[in-house]
Amino acid sequence: DYIDHKPPGIYYFLAGVLSLNNSLLFAKLSILFTNLLTAMLIVFISKRYYSYSIGIASAAVYLASIPIYQGTRILTEQFVALFGVIMIGLLLLSEENLTLSQSLILRFLAGISIGFAFLFKQTGVLFALGLAGYYIIEAPRRFIRGVLPAAIGSLLPVIGAAAYFYHLDALSEAIHWVVQIHLPGG
Repeated sequence: DYIDHKPPGIYYFLAGVLSLNNSLLFAKLSILFTNLLTAMLIVFISKRYYSYSIGIASAAVYLASIPIYQGTRILTEQFVALFGVIMIGLLLLSEENLTLSQSLILRFLAGISIGFAFLFKQTGVLFALGLAGYYIIEAPRRFIRGVLPAAIGSLLPVIGAAAYFYHLDALSEAIHWVVQIHLPGG
């Protein structure tokens, strides 16, 4: 028997893709689309905050590195990267001259991105530490306003997945294989 201890995001994504077209090629094309979307977002964010040339160079490095670490396999890292880039874009946008409620909504959405990153790979939760670190270093006076909406947002996808597994009477097993097995003594 083989047990894979990944969170369920990749499996549900691939199930959805394969329900549209039951072919490995179509699944790999969906991963290619995910990588291209991530690269486009890198260009967009870099162009807005740095320069277009930095965006193109960054996206090129991202795309060129994929064959090195991924090869032709379908892995979860692409989704963690996608949701991480979305989180960074939303966080940067939330720091612009917006109303407080607009900034809080963007930080909440950044948190949802963290939650989805976690649903694809456990290490996605590390984005939360990055977000907290940003506010500790760059904006300590706004720590609560910065981190609290993101923390609440990050819980929504996780709570949704937990509710689904609870409904299937599989929550304790999901917690064991996704979280507990990675802890000391797990």
